[in-house]
Amino acid sequence: MKTEKRQKKWYCGVTDVALLAIALFMVIGLFTRFHACGVKEDGTWMSCHWAEQTLKCAAWMFFALTVIHLLFPQAQRKQGIDFGILTTLCLTVIIPGRLISLCMMPDMACRRLMQPFALVCGVLALALSLLDMFVQWKRGGDR
Repeated sequence: MKTEKRQKKWYCGVTDVALLAIALFMVIGLFTRFHACGVKEDGTWMSCHWAEQTLKCAAWMFFALTVIHLLFPQAQRKQGIDFGILTTLCLTVIIPGRLISLCMMPDMACRRLMQPFALVCGVLALALSLLDMFVQWKRGGDR
């Protein structure tokens, strides 16, 4: 008798690539253009600096999860990774200004650039992640 092994095909959907692109844009954006305020004149940091550092960590986690998500072919595993992505993105949305306070003045870089950037990228990626969960659910088990 001959036993046949089912080969698992690598599956890369549109939502996989879109999530990876948003994650990469988020990481690059936070390190280049959409960052918080700089150091104060006395050499100390404002609280928005720590919000930026926490947001960078969440963006790197989001990027790492999307790379892992891209590598697995099984729909059930992709769904499990989507739950981790959703949790990370919820943190991304609530960190600046809600969990960690930002500057009081609305014209500061943290309120003008970083917070809207995190909100837009986070909500867009949340919607894509939910869409991907639905796509994986429709794909079924390990088919």
